This record gives sequence, structure tokens and C-alpha cells, in this order.
Amino acid sequence: MPSKEERIGPLIAALVFYTWFLMNMLDNPNIPKEFDVFVLGVCIALGLAFFANVFIKVSLHAVGMGGLTVMVLLMGWKYGIDYVYLGGFGIHMLVILAVILLMAGLVTSVRIFLGVHRRIEIYSGFLIGTISLFIAMRYLL
Repeated sequence: MPSKEERIGPLIAALVFYTWFLMNMLDNPNIPKEFDVFVLGVCIALGLAFFANVFIKVSLHAVGMGGLTVMVLLMGWKYGIDYVYLGGFGIHMLVILAVILLMAGLVTSVRIFLGVHRRIEIYSGFLIGTISLFIAMRYLL
């Protein structure tokens, strides 16, 4: 979506559907609280991105990568996880975090390289994504 005006409808639709999804999840005892935190963080991020969209075309890709980064940090911190075991071998959490940060750097660099965002739009998007997850953690955990 090249202009910020084109984002209004999709942002509202996504916010409505994620809020509906969150309301259905919160009462379900079979869903881990951390997943509730992630979905609440998505709702907060969508709301903040919608608000910020009035002033600046925030990178929604950066919002997602910021949220994903904080979610990995949350899982490692909350459960004291040092390794994630996949197929019989363990991957250290620092390696996973480094890969996610590398992916975030690649995604945001490509957005700048393609000329669809300026640096301030990338930085503000990543900040919105990280802050949203911290707010959700503070509220639900």
C-alpha cells in the first residue's frame, strides 16, 4: 500500500479480527498465557500503528519484527530457556535471537532499499512493535 490513506481499511479490519480472536482466547484455559500476551500485543500494535498512520507511514513490517523479537525475549526470560530442541539437537536462545534480529535487519533494510519507507518510519514501526509487547506483558503477566 503505497500511501498511508490506503492502509486505513486494512488496519481497521485487522484490528477488529485480532480483537475478536483475543476475546475468544482469553477465557480459554487451554491456551497458554504467553500466546494471549502475543495476541494482545498485536492488538495494541495495530491500534498504535493506526494512530501513528495519521502522521507518518509507519512500516508494518518493522512493527511485526519488533513484536517477534520481544516475544522471543519473553519466552527465554519467562521460562529460563537456554536451548530449544529441534530434531534431537539444541539451539541456544542467543542464536535464535541473533537470527531473528538478522531477519529484522534484512526485512527493514529491504524496505528502505526498495524506497517504500524512510528510516524514521522503520524505527517508529520497530518501536511500536516492541512497546506493544511490553505493554501486553505488563497487563497480562
